[in-house]
Amino acid sequence: MIYPGTTLLCKDNSGARWVSCIGLGNLSWWKGAKCGQIIIIVVKTCMKGLWSVQKGDIHRAVILKTKNIQNWSNYTGEFTVFFKNVVALVDKNDLISPIGTWIFGFISKEIWYKSFTRIMLLSIGII
Repeated sequence: MIYPGTTLLCKDNSGARWVSCIGLGNLSWWKGAKCGQIIIIVVKTCMKGLWSVQKGDIHRAVILKTKNIQNWSNYTGEFTVFFKNVVALVDKNDLISPIGTWIFGFISKEIWYKSFTRIMLLSIGII
């Protein structure tokens, strides 16, 4: 679960490295955000050089991985646990298209189900 104040790792090439959640959009704060949901973040650290994202900028992001256990099937007992909370920044106007052109590492299965197909294709290297 992601709550306001949670520190997350940004795994795209937008320029942000560590971000902090400051809002859950239209979600309730006591329920928290899960994989595939959009949150509001502020950039804490960024990479050096000319990037589109600078320190202190406020953006929206999609959650790609969370540390909590995700149950996929109640009958077979499948579950997945990741070691870090990971996000990818998305465009402010169009909440489906990402800012970066690469997504690094594995992502959760819920991204495909929530119709973030562009992010899914960037993570497996098709586009």
